[in-house]
Amino acid sequence: MSNTVILLVGEAVLAIVILTLIAVMTWLFFHRSSSRTETPVAQLRDVSSRTVVSADEAATQQEWPSLARKMAAAWLVVAEGSGIGAYHAVGEGTTVIGRSSSCDIKLTDSAISRRHASIVKQGDRFSLYDVGSTFGTEVDGKRVDPGEEVPLKHGSVICLGETRLVFKQR
Repeated sequence: MSNTVILLVGEAVLAIVILTLIAVMTWLFFHRSSSRTETPVAQLRDVSSRTVVSADEAATQQEWPSLARKMAAAWLVVAEGSGIGAYHAVGEGTTVIGRSSSCDIKLTDSAISRRHASIVKQGDRFSLYDVGSTFGTEVDGKRVDPGEEVPLKHGSVICLGETRLVFKQR
């Protein structure tokens, strides 16, 4: 009887060890991208003169499909915050940014409103508008009033909540 109990306990311990290893490996797989280092805000102040914001951005730039980069007239690069290094194409007309699934550019930062801001393309010009966000928007360190038009230039830093986006234009 005691040999049977020892065998059952041994099998239970082995099962627990295996399940723990699977859980750890799964966690590492899904969270490895969140361990990237974020670009300090002080470095973002001088971002307009740099081609690459961070090493993560450089890696993502190589992974981003080259056809999409060629087709987009402009894009936003997440320089700090959730999704660092991600590229988001800015389309023709109006591109809405926010947490809502109906937005063109969806960000997961909880300090970003469901519909936070929009970028409007008019000819070769791009302008940003705060569409009444709760915590506000900044472009190159200046607060944007709701409904105010702010022209964007290559390298403009857009702050939405805890997220810093860099505007890139061909």
